[in-house]
Amino acid sequence: REHAGHAQLMAVVKADGYGHGATRVAQTALGAGAAELGVATVDEALALRADGITAPVLAWLHPPGIDFGPALLADVQVAVSSLRQLDELLHAVRRTGRTATVTVKVDTG
Repeated sequence: REHAGHAQLMAVVKADGYGHGATRVAQTALGAGAAELGVATVDEALALRADGITAPVLAWLHPPGIDFGPALLADVQVAVSSLRQLDELLHAVRRTGRTATVTVKVDTG
């Protein structure tokens, strides 16, 4: 904390909380001060929402042709790494009328 200043912590709970139960790990991380959660897929994010997790959740791996509508309706943040994903996300935004919170994922090598 001394060196991080006001930076907030994202706890990554993908792959079922690395085998320990995503919801249980998420609850523990949030209770310990994590500000948001990270998961690989929209389905993982939706499972957290179904279990009552209301903290911000970011999903960052998406197959071609994904419907981002359920993510938008559940207030899941989405990372996009291609124009195709951005087009799919914009289609879901127009269809649902929801605003998307987007992280641009960049491969730096």
